[in-house]
Amino acid sequence: MQRLLQWRFALSQVSSITFALLGAVSSWCLGAPSSHAFELTYRASIYEVDFSATDFSDAVVKYTAYTYGSTFPGENFSFEIAVKPFFQNYAFSLHRDLILTGGESRSNAALYEVFSLGYEGGYAWSYQTPVATAPFAGFGESWIQRSQKDDGGWDLAFLGGGATTEIVVQASYELVVSIVGDWSRSGTRGNQLAFVNLKPGYTILKNFIYDKEANRTLFAATRADWDGRSPDFHFILNQPTPVQPVPEPTTLLGAGLAMAGSLAGRRYAQSRR
Repeated sequence: MQRLLQWRFALSQVSSITFALLGAVSSWCLGAPSSHAFELTYRASIYEVDFSATDFSDAVVKYTAYTYGSTFPGENFSFEIAVKPFFQNYAFSLHRDLILTGGESRSNAALYEVFSLGYEGGYAWSYQTPVATAPFAGFGESWIQRSQKDDGGWDLAFLGGGATTEIVVQASYELVVSIVGDWSRSGTRGNQLAFVNLKPGYTILKNFIYDKEANRTLFAATRADWDGRSPDFHFILNQPTPVQPVPEPTTLLGAGLAMAGSLAGRRYAQSRR
């Protein structure tokens, strides 16, 4: 977790590199030999899920990924970062002994060309995806998907974790998911969470623990021998079924008084006969 905090600091200190800057090239290192000079040893995937509407229509998730690994001085390499089609507010940064030499934007992806000045380095990226709505959109477009239940309510499902095509050498992996509100109760009823899947081999550190002060529910898991494949972490938030509005107490009281007054009037009229 200490390395994760260092990554957060590094990300805040480095200016974001957008797709418009990917054509920039550092000419003094163009002659470096081309090879895959990066071996990944650490990866973290962090998701922050937020919403305020009861039907999840305004739900959004911010995804941040951190990588760290071994590099080789004087060599350059390239890698591609794929994003969901619904992505917003993309940002990218390099860390330690790596500098950007070029690249290009592709369909829902960015190719980066990097030169290594030393023996270690890393890179990070982040973006947001608004919720996808079934049946027309799903996890192919966003990390989260909402779907309407037969009883009229709505569910919000999450599927993610991230994967890599980098060379993985005894890599450690961390997964953190933060959800607004209290989702610490398990089940399929309203305001409860249904756990669906997490691939074997992961150690759960925080199993949907609610922080009252922050008003967020936290899940965290780790793996010491990550193989580069996604953990396919999957869960569903179950919102309550809409109910018919209940009359206000004052309305009920007024109706009761009117009925009582009517009955009393009838009884009085009958007693006068």
